[in-house]
Amino acid sequence: EDLVDELHAKGHSLILAGPREQPAEMMRRSDFEQHVGARNICHTFEEAIQRAHEIHAEYTTTEHSQKSAGSVSA
Repeated sequence: EDLVDELHAKGHSLILAGPREQPAEMMRRSDFEQHVGARNICHTFEEAIQRAHEIHAEYTTTEHSQKSAGSVSA
């Protein structure tokens, strides 16, 4: 959880791909899944890549919106 907190503080995300059943169950029971975000624990590598694309799209949209809000038109 410390790693996740550190990544979030720096504006990064953690995506896990293909956790085995026992570690996945431990993550659910320990609330780690909530901490990381259930959408960031993917069953396959392909799902993880898709999730990374989603996060990147959200980031670039937010980044663009913030830059647009900060600019002033004459």
